[in-house]
Amino acid sequence: MKSVEKVPESKLSLKKSADKQSFKEDSKKTFPQKIVSGLKHKIPERKIDYRIILGLVLIVIAITLTGLILRSFKQPAEISTVPSKPAPKILLAKDEHPIDLTIQNNKYYFLTTKGLYSFDPATESFLGYCLIGTIIDGSKIVFESDKKLLVHSIILNPRLEANFDNRIDIIDLSNPDLPVKSGHILLDSTKQSLNVYIYKDANLSYVYQPVGEKGIHLIDISDLNLPIDQGYFKLNGSVKQIIGRDNHYLYVITYFNQKYYFNILDIVNPAKPALVKTVQIANTPTLSQAVKSRIYQMDYITKETKEGLGWIDYLTIYDISKPTSLVKLGKLKGEFLRRYAFETSATMKVKEDYVYLVDVEKGLQIFDVSDTKLPQEVGKYKPKFKLKSPNFYIQENQVYLILSADKVRILDVSNPTDIKMIKDINLPHIY
Repeated sequence: MKSVEKVPESKLSLKKSADKQSFKEDSKKTFPQKIVSGLKHKIPERKIDYRIILGLVLIVIAITLTGLILRSFKQPAEISTVPSKPAPKILLAKDEHPIDLTIQNNKYYFLTTKGLYSFDPATESFLGYCLIGTIIDGSKIVFESDKKLLVHSIILNPRLEANFDNRIDIIDLSNPDLPVKSGHILLDSTKQSLNVYIYKDANLSYVYQPVGEKGIHLIDISDLNLPIDQGYFKLNGSVKQIIGRDNHYLYVITYFNQKYYFNILDIVNPAKPALVKTVQIANTPTLSQAVKSRIYQMDYITKETKEGLGWIDYLTIYDISKPTSLVKLGKLKGEFLRRYAFETSATMKVKEDYVYLVDVEKGLQIFDVSDTKLPQEVGKYKPKFKLKSPNFYIQENQVYLILSADKVRILDVSNPTDIKMIKDINLPHIY
């Protein structure tokens, strides 16, 4: 058994005094200093190997980069996301059909019996629309640009004595995909004003509306937000059509004492037309358009046949190179329009040396008017069924026909003697 060595009393007293001194010094230290001091007593001093630390850092970086690379290769299906709801598809209503169309901003714009729609031809889908009202046939787009459309709208309104509103709706195309109705201009409510004429020069814009026995209704629309009603300009008889070509003259067709007349008006002051001359027209005019120094007119005469009363149509060309005179150049006789009780549903447009006539029954007819004294019919295209609307659009060598409530047909008319179908555009519709 080992004996326990006794520590001398002198050494014990020295140790106690040293411990007291150490305790006093420790009590003066902060908590972090105490921890460091304790570690110095417990952990022996060693040299730091920086190569080990560098190796650990590199390992951490490698693990992090590996995780990022693996995450980038994950399939989308592995990522938990909430799918967004697709925008509702825009469809025409069952009782809705197109009346007129135009092309602006590489978009098609369809005027229907309820409003105006923007259409993407690439996807054959509607992009947006603005409601106008219950529009009847006879309404049409009367002015077009890449920023604005003016629509002559005839809208059913049982509360009025005439049963409809007659107005021009202003459509803003600032966002080509989303047309917005920004206002409207009220017209005289008479159904006779189906060919409202918009006059525009550098500073002024005017609406001239034919209103039968009342004459011509004048509205200053230089500021579309503040249209100014300028009243009426009276002529003998009933005003039927207004033809203009932005040369400070109007050619107004009136019916008086069972005869038709051309009334040539000077509109240098648009608010105060001045009658220059009146010229009698031999036949009954139906459609007219002025282009450059010519007026192209579809007119007819009646005749007795074994079946009863019949019609003979004419394409008549007038020279207006001298604005105050009207000289007949040539005419072409034929049966171009289908009529019911003197009424017809047709539209005429002139482009370069051709007159394009669309009748809902007879389809498209093209006339070569390069020789104004000898106009010739050079092409026809008649669909199997009656057209839904006589309004059509021409762009370059293509004609767009409103075939039905859900279909528009594009025709190649580069060779009028051989008209070819390019394709049909299907309009999304509720069936």
